[in-house]
Amino acid sequence: MTPPPDRAGRIAILGTVGVPGRYGGFETLATQLADAAAARGLSDRLTIWCSAPQTPAPRPTTYLGAELRYLPLSANGAQSVPFDALSLWQAARSGHDAALLLGVSGALALPLIRARFPMRIIAHPDGIEWQRPKWGRLARTILRRSEAMAARHADVVIADNPAIAAHIRDSYGRDPVEIAYGHEHALSTPPPPSTTSPCRPPMRWHWPALNPRTTSPPSSPPSPIARPPCRSSSSPIGRRQPMAAPCAAVTRPMPGSA
Repeated sequence: MTPPPDRAGRIAILGTVGVPGRYGGFETLATQLADAAAARGLSDRLTIWCSAPQTPAPRPTTYLGAELRYLPLSANGAQSVPFDALSLWQAARSGHDAALLLGVSGALALPLIRARFPMRIIAHPDGIEWQRPKWGRLARTILRRSEAMAARHADVVIADNPAIAAHIRDSYGRDPVEIAYGHEHALSTPPPPSTTSPCRPPMRWHWPALNPRTTSPPSSPPSPIARPPCRSSSSPIGRRQPMAAPCAAVTRPMPGSA
């Protein structure tokens, strides 16, 4: 099936509460992708599926030129399974060329989507969701099966840290694209400790298990340095640093994108 001319090159972002991001990391990611599309004049190619119950009225229909569509379901919890599956179906039926699926709760629908539509699917798992203790046995079974469907049927699987990449590789024999994001938007970082500073770090004890160069433990544990690290208001150690907003770097361009 060939997408209609007016939909060619269209990209769907699925699996989030909505934009602008006010809920979590995936919402912030979707917001920053929309910002990047607007900066490149590509907003008209972007559609973002949102949760109507989790978006206060009046609900906007666009964000920076990107189209917003709403489903009457929550994007989190048990309703995330039909939310993701239905948004996948709608994106494919409306002729979108590619879909970025943030979270894989509804990936059980991927075999059907792949059998009927040519839409390219990029899946970004949200950690190892089925291992979280908040889920019961049935939910864990569904989430684990959904993870397997995403790993096997998505065109591309994205992992945002080495642990998730290793899990996907070891469990499903699939090499994900590893994209660590968020650090490049840090507002500030503490400077390295100064060797001339009157505030000294506490002394590290060297035991054989931690330091192979030590052949035997000392007869008595060494005393830590009496002077503790400074926690003054002028020290970056004593201040809470602003949290970095996550964003994503696209390493493989989707069809129809610049």
